[in-house]
Amino acid sequence: MKTALLGIALLSVLACNRSKTGSSAGSDAAKAPPAAVDHEVRPVYPVDTSPPDALAQQLCDALHTLPEGRKATCCGETPTMGQAGECARNLTGALKARAVTLAQADVAACARASAAALEGCDWVTPLSAPLPPACDGIVHGELAKGARCRSVLECKDGLTCRGSSPTQTGVCADPSPAGGGCGGTADPLVAYTRQLDRDKRHPECAGWCERGRCTPFAGDGQACRASKQCARGHCRSGKCSTSALPKSTEPCFDVCEAPAACLAGKCAVAKATGEACSSPFECKASCVSGKCGMKCSGWPPPGYPYPGQPKKP
Repeated sequence: MKTALLGIALLSVLACNRSKTGSSAGSDAAKAPPAAVDHEVRPVYPVDTSPPDALAQQLCDALHTLPEGRKATCCGETPTMGQAGECARNLTGALKARAVTLAQADVAACARASAAALEGCDWVTPLSAPLPPACDGIVHGELAKGARCRSVLECKDGLTCRGSSPTQTGVCADPSPAGGGCGGTADPLVAYTRQLDRDKRHPECAGWCERGRCTPFAGDGQACRASKQCARGHCRSGKCSTSALPKSTEPCFDVCEAPAACLAGKCAVAKATGEACSSPFECKASCVSGKCGMKCSGWPPPGYPYPGQPKKP
């Protein structure tokens, strides 16, 4: 009996001690400062100090290093730190994750086309150098519907990366139906790799984006204000049409058969250096003192009209 009483007493003492210890620990925890909250904003493609992928660097040099260097030479300037580094970093991240693929033959063709297009100086403007067709559409997505993505280029053709931003991942998904939200989101990988066909290969809407909302395409013969509104063909005389694109010197709405461009309602081929001009849009490079030629900075001048806009006084 005495042994049982001693055992109960000993258990009581231990329980009491544990209670005090727990109470003290809880009190100390209450007094401890709260854990620091990490407010740092991180890019979706993390900073990596290791060397970039060789193929990614080759493409980014063709897209950025080459035109920036040749422009500096034409303008008598010192080449600046351009976008090739960030281009290679983002593209390397996507390649390492096996989210995109890039073919050596495509990169080589892009590099050759870029070198040829940038011969001489008559292409130089304050804007980006023109993108050769061989450089567009060569970054191919490998992620299926439902996969986490950091860029639309990571998703397979026909899919978009819904919910992504420069600091947030999204999900590869079908284009949004009519009424869905669209537009206003930056995509660093698209911007750095200059993949201009992203809207064609990775449409955000099952239609077109108008003022932040997906809108159904207009059918043949229906009213339009721009060719992007048309399900097929182009916008001609205010209606969607599948007729042949207008050629040089013919009237146009907003598109022409290449290499002509629609300027003030008429298709025209870009003028070469030395030809008379009244607008930079008429020239391969820019319009300087009434003649086409290179322009290193300051374009467009304040108040200069864009096509179809009245000139400011």
